[in-house]
Amino acid sequence: MRTMIKAYFGRWLDQRIPPSSSIFLNQKRIFILPTRTGYFFILIGLAVFFAAVNYENSMSFMVAFFLASLFLVCILHTYANLAGLEVTALYASKAHVGDDVGFTLQLQDVVGKPHESIRLFWQPYQVSTVSLNPHEKQSITVFLLASQRGYFRPGRLCIETYYPLGLLRAWTWLDLESQALIYPKPIACPLPACHIASSEGDTLAKEGVEDFTGLRSYQPGDGLRHIAWKHFWKSEDLLTKQFSAYTDMRLWLDWEQFTGASTEERLSFLCYWCLQCEQHHQDYGLRIPNVTLEPARGPQHLTRCLTALALFGVSQSSTIPGRGK
Repeated sequence: MRTMIKAYFGRWLDQRIPPSSSIFLNQKRIFILPTRTGYFFILIGLAVFFAAVNYENSMSFMVAFFLASLFLVCILHTYANLAGLEVTALYASKAHVGDDVGFTLQLQDVVGKPHESIRLFWQPYQVSTVSLNPHEKQSITVFLLASQRGYFRPGRLCIETYYPLGLLRAWTWLDLESQALIYPKPIACPLPACHIASSEGDTLAKEGVEDFTGLRSYQPGDGLRHIAWKHFWKSEDLLTKQFSAYTDMRLWLDWEQFTGASTEERLSFLCYWCLQCEQHHQDYGLRIPNVTLEPARGPQHLTRCLTALALFGVSQSSTIPGRGK
């Protein structure tokens, strides 16, 4: 039953405040109700009024009417503190799973009046507060914990105010159609073994097959095709040709190196390797199913690799429901 009510309310909210990258706050999009303090204030006002009726006391009537007038004025000021704002989604930062991802928004006063102590949040424990002067435009970043990789949609943003006396709460829920790209969480693991020389082009100490470097005495087990037969016919000394290979400074980060690991563990290991290679200025390539990125380095290459890892197996945008109560 609760799920049905929540789904119905979500559909109603989508019709009343449809998703948009820029939303202007007016009476259709703002809700207002007394706070706990406000309800207590109403009870006090009613108690004073009934006491005035019972004792026919003019001073008590004056106090009761003053409290009622103050509450009505508070309703107008609390509503007006949100009305007239235009909220626009600008951009979202990139982050790893488990980190806080920041969504940068722009708030602008359109009607020429100040706005005090506007609170914005997706999660109540990560609140951003802003105040605006008339016709002022201000950017603010609101943070949310990234719980899954891929395209991350935070849902509806809560914007609220208790100004001026805290007797009422005016709020709204906005879907600004913003999304962030979330990379896998890096998990530390040893880098794969590879041959690295001091500089590109240095020869490896091990035997290669690319370039001839000299002759050495024949040793049992040497291949017949490596024996220097021409030299043997001339001097009757059995010698073996030696070849060298050149160092490849590039490193391949391969999905298949993690047999037995789960998909998310493999992505986390590869993410850690990409960050480590970039930190140590090592050329690296990435091989995951259906994606191969040739070895390179630099911020753009790192972004391509992390994006490939973030979107691996992702078929649709990840969404977290906004705060709806």
